[in-house]
Amino acid sequence: MTPTCNIYSHGRHPRMIRAIGFDLDNTLFDHRVAATRALELLIDEKGWTYTNGISVGGEWHRLEDLYFAQYVAGTMTLMEHRRARMRNFLTSTDVHIEERNLDALWDDYLRHYSNSWIAYPEVISVLDSLKESGYKLAVLTNGQQAQQEAKLAAMGLADYFEVVLAIGTVDALKPDRRAFEHLCRVLECDANEVLFVGDDLDYDVHASINAGLRAVWLNRDGLKVPKVIARQIQSLNNLKEHI
Repeated sequence: MTPTCNIYSHGRHPRMIRAIGFDLDNTLFDHRVAATRALELLIDEKGWTYTNGISVGGEWHRLEDLYFAQYVAGTMTLMEHRRARMRNFLTSTDVHIEERNLDALWDDYLRHYSNSWIAYPEVISVLDSLKESGYKLAVLTNGQQAQQEAKLAAMGLADYFEVVLAIGTVDALKPDRRAFEHLCRVLECDANEVLFVGDDLDYDVHASINAGLRAVWLNRDGLKVPKVIARQIQSLNNLKEHI
């Protein structure tokens, strides 16, 4: 079936949205809940005492934001990023782990994390509806290719997408416009025929708009921002209203 909803491109000529790209973490599945749960299970498994006044999840995600940004910027390797996150998180516990044991500890965390991958409740029904309407669907994420594909498979989402683009298959990462240009090429669509949906204003929304795509901000937490974002939703159930 051919999509029939039109929105307007730059200028006066209507262009049809033919494809929809999605971020993955905190868009299709709740990464923050899964990661927090994994840390809590790791602490319980190891018998640690957590001593920070900030919540376990709050501290872990603070460190993730800090070090993952450095990894995306190319100033840290993947292993350096992982070790730095774990090393600094451990300062909020009552234990000391030698540097040589950090990698094994990360593997223990990943085991719990991978057992916590669950799609948001509305995701499958929304993807079903979009596929039935004839839209090409894709994922563009800054995660590792193998892990992101494993997430989609574990959640029963892999078959919905024409392509999954992640670290290892793209030359540039979000928010670089080249990542979105790559997405459009593989979808065989012009930029203004692609709608991108994500939870991060900078990496997903502003970056995709700057690359010429349409964008919808998935603002699940109802965050307030200084500038009104015209196309924003709190659930993917409302996505079709903005296509």
